[in-house]
Amino acid sequence: MLKINYTSRDFESIKSDLIANLTSLAPELTNRSESEFAMVMINLFSYIGDILSYSLDKYANEAFLETALQRESVIKLCKLVGYILSNAKPARVLAKFSYTGSEVLTNNIVIPTGTKISTSGTNPIIFETEENAIIDIINSETYVEVWAVQGETKDETLGYSDYSQNQEFTLTYGPLLDGLELYVNQNLWSEVDSFYNSTSISDNYIIDNYAKIKFGDGVNGMIPEDSARIYAYYRIGGGEIGNVGINSINEIIDQIFDTEGNYVDVSVNNEAAATGGKEKESIESAKLNAPKSFKADRAVTKDDYETLATSFEYLNMYKIIKAVATRHETNITEIIIHVWSDYSGYISAAPAAMKTALKNFLDTKSLIGITNTINDGTITPIPIVGAVHLKPGYTESVVKPLVDAAIIEFFDYNNFNPGNVIATSLITKAINSVEGVLYFDLTTPVSNITLGSTEMPSSTTNTITYV
Repeated sequence: MLKINYTSRDFESIKSDLIANLTSLAPELTNRSESEFAMVMINLFSYIGDILSYSLDKYANEAFLETALQRESVIKLCKLVGYILSNAKPARVLAKFSYTGSEVLTNNIVIPTGTKISTSGTNPIIFETEENAIIDIINSETYVEVWAVQGETKDETLGYSDYSQNQEFTLTYGPLLDGLELYVNQNLWSEVDSFYNSTSISDNYIIDNYAKIKFGDGVNGMIPEDSARIYAYYRIGGGEIGNVGINSINEIIDQIFDTEGNYVDVSVNNEAAATGGKEKESIESAKLNAPKSFKADRAVTKDDYETLATSFEYLNMYKIIKAVATRHETNITEIIIHVWSDYSGYISAAPAAMKTALKNFLDTKSLIGITNTINDGTITPIPIVGAVHLKPGYTESVVKPLVDAAIIEFFDYNNFNPGNVIATSLITKAINSVEGVLYFDLTTPVSNITLGSTEMPSSTTNTITYV
């Protein structure tokens, strides 16, 4: 009788079980030489079994958010609970366009929206202007400043509809930024998270993993008409790579003309560093945040209170960015929530009206008999004292703004939670990574700082010398 041990998952275990069964089922096969045909077949089946067991384990892991490793799996699992991973964010910079020609002009110079500019080198970082700008030559202006955003606009024909169900089209370029526009022939279609609420006449599509366009099946989501042109207009880019330093942007990709259509010589540079570029949300962050978004709409546990508080939006503009909930030491029916807001544009205390609105909101979610108290969390400025040693060719005027920006970024409230440890090694690493810094001698703080349970850090005036 064949005996199967379902816990045998690796090559040696499977091989051992097969040999044991061979002894009972075919006792006449006594040769255990590796060249024996029966042993060759046993090794082959053991090898296949080992691979299949490994693959089954990998597939099983990808079916659960906690163990999934592939980004596509995490995206799909998060969508099941209505959580969408945040895309990369592009950096912005104030670009200065200057007329550099020798001729006396009589027409103004036009810098159109979408003008492409970039850093120099073999792998330039491309920016595009966000609005029209004019160098008013008639009124003796020689330059104009305009905001530009990192990334590049693409427009392409993805293909043509064959009028089949669930058609897919893949974007050629990436990574994709928010704001894709998709046209079927000349008609703009709408993106949805799923086709659940789409009908046979809903001109909807979905984007799978930020790169693949999917259409419906004619029941949930309309099928593009036969031979219809599928056309996409979108932007690519984003990430920390766009946070370039001062005077890094010095190339104009597009030609510049005056109001009469004449080509003119114009240069570009950036007198301040580009900021705001952030990477797309990591799968580790998604694994942490997605379950929070699926919390029931009630306040019972500590996590419930903190999740509801940080989802609260005041006047449709301002948010509670951090919250810590604790039960009163002596009054078990009182819940104390310490909060921090972005009311001032950065981490700050919430104004009284905002705290009152939050209390009223939480009162509607709490159990009967529970009293909620909203307190300000502590904001502790952390001064940085030390000496920046400059690389050859760099000056304080160039490096200091970059160091200041790096410190502000380091103390961004997204990087810390109450109770975290601020490691001096990470402060040093953040400043050492700045362009033009050879190395940084940190003298204050002298050791790691452990935040209190209701304490958050912030940047402050720093004492840094440049040598």
